Amino acid sequence: MIDILYQIDDRLIIADYKTDHVTMTDLPAKAEKYRYQKAVYAEAVKRCLKIDNPEFKLIFLRLGKAVSI
Repeated sequence: MIDILYQIDDRLIIADYKTDHVTMTDLPAKAEKYRYQKAVYAEAVKRCLKIDNPEFKLIFLRLGKAVSI
């Protein structure tokens, strides 16, 4: 389930909250593990809202960091 879908200007952003225990060093590798989730969520948004290019962010709550993939 998509955690949040929001719009800033002409950008539509899909975001998913993560509570993983991760360090800043491990953050890029951890984010990569969610690439398939990005593909599934982006495809759903494209089909439902008829848009071409939604953005996708992972929000790692424990670190307070958002990562675009």
